[in-house]
Amino acid sequence: MHPALLISEVVVAIFDALDNTTYRDVLTRRQTLSVLARTCLAFLDSALDLLWEDLPDVRYLTKTLPERPVELVANEAAYTPSECSRFFSYAARIRKLEVSWKSQAAYSDLEPLRLVPLDSHHPPLFPRLKSLTWSDDRPGNAIFLRLFLVPSLLHLRIHFLWKTELVSVGCLRDLGTLCPQLQALSLKDSRTSCIPSKFVCSVIRGCHKLEAIRCHGVDEPTMRHLASLPTLKCAEIDIPWPRSLNRGEEPESSVIQQGFENATYLHLTTARMAHVTSLFAQNPKRPSHVCVDVGEGPESWAIWTFFNTLVSSPSYFNLTHVVLECWDTINNDIVARPTRAWFESLTPLLSLRRLEVLSLAVQCSFDFADDDLSRMAQAWPDLEVLVVERYHDDEPPHATLRGLGAFALHCPKTRVIRLMVDALEADATGLEDVSPLPRLSREKLCLSLGNSRIGDPEAVARVLTAFFPGARDVNTWDGRWSYRHEEFAAYKDRWDKVNELLEWGGGPREERVTIHEALIAGDNTDGVVS
Repeated sequence: MHPALLISEVVVAIFDALDNTTYRDVLTRRQTLSVLARTCLAFLDSALDLLWEDLPDVRYLTKTLPERPVELVANEAAYTPSECSRFFSYAARIRKLEVSWKSQAAYSDLEPLRLVPLDSHHPPLFPRLKSLTWSDDRPGNAIFLRLFLVPSLLHLRIHFLWKTELVSVGCLRDLGTLCPQLQALSLKDSRTSCIPSKFVCSVIRGCHKLEAIRCHGVDEPTMRHLASLPTLKCAEIDIPWPRSLNRGEEPESSVIQQGFENATYLHLTTARMAHVTSLFAQNPKRPSHVCVDVGEGPESWAIWTFFNTLVSSPSYFNLTHVVLECWDTINNDIVARPTRAWFESLTPLLSLRRLEVLSLAVQCSFDFADDDLSRMAQAWPDLEVLVVERYHDDEPPHATLRGLGAFALHCPKTRVIRLMVDALEADATGLEDVSPLPRLSREKLCLSLGNSRIGDPEAVARVLTAFFPGARDVNTWDGRWSYRHEEFAAYKDRWDKVNELLEWGGGPREERVTIHEALIAGDNTDGVVS
């Protein structure tokens, strides 16, 4: 054996080079590490460390304990230290662990832990654990959570499937003491769980070093606590709604006067645009990513006011991602009413020269002309994603395929365009000399034109080929649920013909990036907020 292989750092560097990109690669990597661990003693520790550092299922660990009848576990004597030697050895190597509810399991995977000999002087069961995902909230399993909340824990994700004993577990209320270095926390609940707001707030207020938070139902004191954290960089939270909102009055001023000084990603849920506008008006610092879920169909002037507030700060140049979405289930008393908006509502954003992502998916129909799209493309040379939805609007859009071509001429990084246009009279005249900016990944462009009207498929294919020579298909929406089903069905057939022409006119069909992948690409949110 070469002397270099006796150096553990060298061995780890070699083993760590094993590919784990795809699911198949992960299986091959685990099989290879398992073989290496059995090859010689020089490889044993390094291979086992890498093999056990990321455990996708806690059952792999509990199966190292001696098997005993499940129904007798409660009455059985504890395991002897020799019986737990392998268990302790592997548990000490785990850095990332997932504990989830396997529906096919007849009993809890955690039951064997009842017999593991642990006293008050015993060191933590998982001394190197950094990341924990917990979604097993069956009755009786909550008591095991305490074993996994160790001082080394940095990332904690808890998914509440039902309203269970996890809410009453005292260890979560002491989370800040048990895990003093905790940096990322996600408390995600399903529609059936309805986790009490008081419980969520009591958990959060004990954590003082959070860098990322994802939760719902915070109150005003908790919101102020999060805003005051100098370490917080990413947050996905609700803005507490004032009581006046339920009475139909205008929102009061924001509950946060100052805060989120170092945040780079803010995903805020609010009932009305005026409320989130008030928050940014009183906070001069701007993150690079701003995402707002709003419960109403905002008027054009409200959208302009919000965008104008965003760029009124001296730090507005930090903004690269602006996402405005709709969440119409925020408050039963508020019904999102579709509205219309025009290009003037977006004019404040034209000063964002570094804008990369703009997504407008609220209950509002945006209508742009070709000149408007041209101004947008020239103002945002780094634009990668443009999503503009239209809701319940019978009037055809004013934008055409020629307006869409402005992004091919001025935005070389474009990966996603989702926008309705009017392609009834596509004209390819004079496009022979069009020279779109070179882009190696043009063939991976995701082009979604929704239920756009279309006339001649051959003319549309020629226009698209002139502007996007690498494009191989166009995504269209399904109009089966529309009362204008017959009209949309005819358009769908014509767009299918366009896709056939585009595919024949180019090389092999390439894998394209999806809209969701494009929106989250490059976001450094540690997988908690994004």
